[in-house]
Amino acid sequence: MRILSNTWLTLRVVLQANEMLMAGRMLTALEAYQMGLVAQVFWPTSMMSAVIPRITNMANCSSRVLNSTKSLIRSQQKERLIAANHTEANILAEIWSTPECQKSMQTFLEHFDEK
Repeated sequence: MRILSNTWLTLRVVLQANEMLMAGRMLTALEAYQMGLVAQVFWPTSMMSAVIPRITNMANCSSRVLNSTKSLIRSQQKERLIAANHTEANILAEIWSTPECQKSMQTFLEHFDEK
């Protein structure tokens, strides 16, 4: 069952990401939490009382431990992110070189200069 759960969550995240990219939709804090994009969500009125103890705890940790932990966490996704960035860069280069994109950028810059 765990595989189905992870597959469903991944699909949901991809669909939400598509909606955000294509329609400019922003996530609420609760939606970001439910999608696993953030670990916790705090109410504005209790944020400082919840965050300060966490910051104090982190400040008391050795910098070597914190750096090692960050490296371990990042290494799990690094190759996928690099591959995604490479693919995205190739697609953007292809799109940016089209005449219609060049014209859109020129129009935007002309309107930007007018303001």
